[in-house]
Amino acid sequence: MAVPISPASPSDRILKQLERERREESEERATVWAFLWVLFAFKMATIGVIWYVAAGTGESLVMIAATTWYWLVIPIAAITGPLLVRWRMIKMRRRREELRQAEWREEPDILAMHDPRSPDLPGDRPRSRE
Repeated sequence: MAVPISPASPSDRILKQLERERREESEERATVWAFLWVLFAFKMATIGVIWYVAAGTGESLVMIAATTWYWLVIPIAAITGPLLVRWRMIKMRRRREELRQAEWREEPDILAMHDPRSPDLPGDRPRSRE
């Protein structure tokens, strides 16, 4: 006897479709990045070969720099972005720690001002015995 297969509910079908689209989008993004990095590596290798063949003269280096300077934007952006994020995170953690310490710090002048046993309270002068 065959067991009837229940059709998937509309919400199940929508969720499966959304998951499939998300997975495809992720794979497409990885493919694009792989292509861009291969293109960049090939360009840098080509520049290296041209410079080597030109015997590394100053003139060839100037010509290469003049014609390919914009390719340096890619590694600069790729390296600078994560470094800036890391630097900001370190700075924010340092600031958070300073605030945490300041919250619990006991400062002597403030403690003396609020200590009821302190004879130096403003407005509370010791009475003279006359």
